[in-house]
Amino acid sequence: MSRRAIFLDVDGVMLDPERTSAEWVRLMGEVLAPALGGTPEEWGRANAKVFPRVFADRASWYRPDPEVSERLLITMMFREECALLELAAPSDEEAFRLGRELDVHVSHHTRAAFPATVEVIRNLALSFELHTATGNPSWRVEPMLEQWGVRDLFGVLPGGDLVGVMKGAEAFYPSVFALAGVEASEAVVVDDHNDMLLSARALGARTVLIGDGRGQRADVEPGTAGADLVIANIEELPAALRRLG
Repeated sequence: MSRRAIFLDVDGVMLDPERTSAEWVRLMGEVLAPALGGTPEEWGRANAKVFPRVFADRASWYRPDPEVSERLLITMMFREECALLELAAPSDEEAFRLGRELDVHVSHHTRAAFPATVEVIRNLALSFELHTATGNPSWRVEPMLEQWGVRDLFGVLPGGDLVGVMKGAEAFYPSVFALAGVEASEAVVVDDHNDMLLSARALGARTVLIGDGRGQRADVEPGTAGADLVIANIEELPAALRRLG
């Protein structure tokens, strides 16, 4: 195929969202208990209660600036979890610092990758440039790739922090492609959200929509809306790319 660069989303493409949530519960207390008090198990239980509610309250933390959004989200999360555990909440600046430390720790130790993820990455890197196109900040993605031993197979890791706009904003994919030095016409974007692929496809990129990772394809027909191809999981991606032509 003539396309030379693959842009992979993270959650739902490389990482299993269900396992990711459980990994945060398992790992986050290893950072927060020594820093703020309580036990690792208490932090895990608090996160399981608080984070889904805070994350769903998008209007309270979502801002056009990715760093502002990250600061608001982590500050709100720590404030509510500390209240639940009857602990003193950190300052906003300390919360952001701890949040980054937490991201790195979890990403270095998570076991949430889909089984075929690392093998597929190594396969794709034989023929294509690899980049990420994710709402996760680069500091969360890089240690994960390092843990898998594939960081050297990727170029840039956009990340809202590197492109300066939130994923879902109109400028996201143009900024991602510019940062990677890739024309949209040379790119294939892989995501688990059809609305994201609509934006990429409108720029001239080819697109692959991934289902839920457990064999269930997304409820979108190939060639409609944002998807040139629809597959069930990352394991099917190399064969799908050969079909794109």
